[in-house]
Amino acid sequence: MTTALASTATAKRGWQTETGTEYTFADIAELCAFLQHEIQSSKRKYRHLAEKAGMCASTVSKMAHGETHFPRAGTVFALLQILGYEVVIRA
Repeated sequence: MTTALASTATAKRGWQTETGTEYTFADIAELCAFLQHEIQSSKRKYRHLAEKAGMCASTVSKMAHGETHFPRAGTVFALLQILGYEVVIRA
C-alpha cells in the first residue's frame, strides 16, 4: 500500500499535481522521516501542535526527534493535517 500526501505548500521533493504537491512513501520509516522534518521545519512549539492535534506534547516531541518508529495512523494523520497536509491513501 502506498500513502500519498497532497499539500499546497512549497515542495522540496515530490511532484506537482492539479491540487498541489504530492508525496509517496514506500513504508512507515519514510513517512516518519518526512513528518519529523516537517515538524522541525514548522518552527511551531510542540505544545501548540499537540493541543491542536489533541495529543500530548511529549508525543509530538518524540515524533520530531525520531524516537517513535511505529506511530499510530491517527497520530500521523492528525499531525500532518495540523501542518497543512491532506492525507490520501491509495492501494
